[in-house]
Amino acid sequence: MNNITSVIPVLQSLGSFQYIPNHGNLGDLLIDAATRQLMRLYNLPQSHAECNHVVYGGGGRFVPFYGSLETLQKSLTHPGIERCVILPHSFYAVDSFVKSLDERHTVFCRESRSLEYCRSLNSRSCFLPAHDMSIHLNPVKLRREIGHQEASSLKKKLKEAIEQSSFSTTFAGKPCLGGYFPRIGVESTLEEESHWGQDLSELWIGYGADSPEHAAHILALLDELSVLDIVITDRLHIGIAALFAGCQVYFFDNNYGKISGVYQQTFHQHPGMAIFSHERLMQMFPELKA
Repeated sequence: MNNITSVIPVLQSLGSFQYIPNHGNLGDLLIDAATRQLMRLYNLPQSHAECNHVVYGGGGRFVPFYGSLETLQKSLTHPGIERCVILPHSFYAVDSFVKSLDERHTVFCRESRSLEYCRSLNSRSCFLPAHDMSIHLNPVKLRREIGHQEASSLKKKLKEAIEQSSFSTTFAGKPCLGGYFPRIGVESTLEEESHWGQDLSELWIGYGADSPEHAAHILALLDELSVLDIVITDRLHIGIAALFAGCQVYFFDNNYGKISGVYQQTFHQHPGMAIFSHERLMQMFPELKA
């Protein structure tokens, strides 16, 4: 097993840098909130202004499912950049992007499969294993940072979606309230009729902005999930948010093994998480059958 690398020494070595958040959904906003908390904790001199040192936020963008990477590739390989760090990401079937990186790039991979894939294509850049950035979230500190005045505009939608996706069950001899949150879209391995649960991640799309509103969205997600005992999902960061919320989490995989990869690299010894096939989960929880 690869030794997991801390991103902190690499970021500290940059001096001042421009931080570019990854565009995405509510899960990516969780990553962004955790990343900015970590940067504040270590007093890292990040800025939104253009700089010759660039840090690109973690996530799952470097896959072929969400449109061309050409614009992002040009941005991250621009001749004016002296050093570029890509925070923990997944990489799958994007050969030309990986090959475009050079000696200026330090790239963190959140699964061993991504790490092996990148290293097989590119010997110029530095590819390192690291944990997904979301594990650095500190919900208590986040709540303290924004106070109690900020209300999330997503709270009602989250509450309704979780209620629509919940089910009563008995597990380990105890009555439990479960939530089933399958992803929609190209990374899903399920048939359309399996999607009776709501995809919470799709309730927000955009760029993280380190605002009280965005922090409130993440806290609302955790608060609304906390009514559940069990969460079943193939959305990585819904599962991680549920873990923060005190739920027992059962994952099933997406189409290219991202979830199983992150689980093995970061969570395989965590008592609050496990991963099974969807078929096995249907047996464990017959209430999931549409």
